[in-house]
Amino acid sequence: MIKGFRPDDNQYTPDIIISGSNFIPSTTGISMSRVGVALDVEPISDVTGSKIVKLLDINRHFTTTSTGVYELVGSEYIERATWTSEYSSITSLGNISLVANYADKIKAAALASVFEPISEAPKAKIILECSGMVLAFNYVDAEIVKDGWWSSSIYDHTKWIPADSNTASYGRLMDSTGEIVAAEVFNDKVCAYKEDSMYVGEYQGSELKWTWRVQDNLIGCVGKNAVCNTPYGQVFVNHRDI
Repeated sequence: MIKGFRPDDNQYTPDIIISGSNFIPSTTGISMSRVGVALDVEPISDVTGSKIVKLLDINRHFTTTSTGVYELVGSEYIERATWTSEYSSITSLGNISLVANYADKIKAAALASVFEPISEAPKAKIILECSGMVLAFNYVDAEIVKDGWWSSSIYDHTKWIPADSNTASYGRLMDSTGEIVAAEVFNDKVCAYKEDSMYVGEYQGSELKWTWRVQDNLIGCVGKNAVCNTPYGQVFVNHRDI
């Protein structure tokens, strides 16, 4: 039986590991981490990578840059959208991939197609999917609403204008100062972060639709790529620690 990673023990002790690479320790043992695989492709600068898993169990691998979106198909990057924006965010709803930035309306693409703008959608710094709806944070519509959130109608990424016939809605998180800098789904809820505060949103249905409460008014997150979900909970980086 392997006794685990024990680098300080005598190297002749049976069944120990004294050195290695790509190991991830856990409470149940040690597993191997994922490793990079070399691809015969030209490098792209200023990238953010995303993997989208479709309902058809098809994986799409996107790379966003300050000039557009590229999809890795085989060993080649295919251009799927162009823009000029510092920020970008990618999510999916069913078999539809969606991408957002501060320069263009949220764009959508079906399988193996280019991204096209959604006429009713806002521009946004952050987008994600929760409970069958696409949510946008720190959005731009008629004006910039840095503390704002906006939800599409349920299971319809094209409907963003609130009406009696849909569940689209929008609002602002104003119980603390600052703009929304990060957001991430946690089970059936959404955690939205400002630099020094944290909100939890939940879809209620009926007239309430989305409701938000302040989870912490002292601790926030430093940016949209500084939060992730793990088997042990949501991990994020703030100005003090992790």
